Amino acid sequence: MSHTANDRADAETPAAANSRFVSAQDGLRLHVRAYGARTNRALPVVCLPGLARTTADFDALALALSSDRERPRRVLALDYRGRGKSDYDRKAANYNLPVELADVLSVLTALDIGRAAFVGTSRGGILTMLLAVARPTAIAGCVLNDIGPVIDLEGLVRIKSYVGKLPQLSSFPAAADALRRRFANQFPKWSGDDWLTFARQTFKDAGGRLVPDYDPKLATILEAIGPAQPLPTLWKEFDALGRVPVIGDGDSRRPFRHSVAGNR
Repeated sequence: MSHTANDRADAETPAAANSRFVSAQDGLRLHVRAYGARTNRALPVVCLPGLARTTADFDALALALSSDRERPRRVLALDYRGRGKSDYDRKAANYNLPVELADVLSVLTALDIGRAAFVGTSRGGILTMLLAVARPTAIAGCVLNDIGPVIDLEGLVRIKSYVGKLPQLSSFPAAADALRRRFANQFPKWSGDDWLTFARQTFKDAGGRLVPDYDPKLATILEAIGPAQPLPTLWKEFDALGRVPVIGDGDSRRPFRHSVAGNR
């Protein structure tokens, strides 16, 4: 049965947030960054990051939502297994969508989230669509960022080119420079401070050297990705969101908006 440890703050957690830990069905410890009071009456928000990303990506959004003067919200952001402060899985084969969906369900149950708005980036958006089938009552509305019902093969191949292959670096400025060289075409308007923030969200200090903040074995789930491997579409899962408001950006070029009147 899933359970949570006591709340705790640490040096790497924003002042307005606490780290909570939930046991997955197989006992692996999952990290959740929680913002705002449990007593906030507004609809809570659950944030699900990309494949090799962590809760840190949502710090600015979560702080803004949880500290809103008129309608402060409880916000939860999840580190999937093998990412951030969650435990790494000894079995790389467990880094898959069914297991991660079960982890999301464990977190929702353990932290008493019956219904929420979801913000899912890339893999987080896929998990949101899968959740719409597995537990449709959990989703009051969602934002699907950089993902849609048709998965972009080119984007996956690009992710495959760097997950598990980022260099070890000696400082965050050096990491920012390395990320800028690799991703400048995707984020041409970013400032030096933006790249430094991105570096701090991507790497962690491991005994005086910086390493990506995820299990390197995560790369194994991308090994089969390529032009010869067709990707299934997610229209069934996307259509399961038909009774709630959905705002999304399918591939950064073709935004979509899908909603049904009467939802609040």
